[in-house]
Amino acid sequence: MKGRLIVLGLGAFLLLGISALVALMGVQTSGPPAFLPRGTTPADLPDPGSRGAALTARYCSSCHSVPLPSYHLADDWEPVIVDMGARRMSRVMAPLPQPTSTEHRELVAYFKRHARQPHVPAAVDAAASPDGNTKMETTESGEQEGPAL
Repeated sequence: MKGRLIVLGLGAFLLLGISALVALMGVQTSGPPAFLPRGTTPADLPDPGSRGAALTARYCSSCHSVPLPSYHLADDWEPVIVDMGARRMSRVMAPLPQPTSTEHRELVAYFKRHARQPHVPAAVDAAASPDGNTKMETTESGEQEGPAL
């Protein structure tokens, strides 16, 4: 009886260990992982009939909802797309199709074109002169100051 309990305990421990290993490897059963945002569809993309939107739907939605270009600034998108491409090629995601180098460039261009615009504080924007330079004011002591932010 004691031997059976030890064997059952070891079996349960082994099953728990295998389950943890599978979870750490990120093996998915079907569909996108539950921890990624859901709800965005290709129709929600800017210029939804464009090739960039079609490539986004094809390659991005196989793992998660379609990302909106406004999630990042233009300069931030290329590293994000490269990282996602690396994840697609990883051992866990091996069966997923990869964009060609031309498609990769088109995806990057699409996301950069429709990316979130950088935030310019109103005080800086209001203080900028027509030539784009910040207006400088001369104080009573003769020093120049920019706008107070």
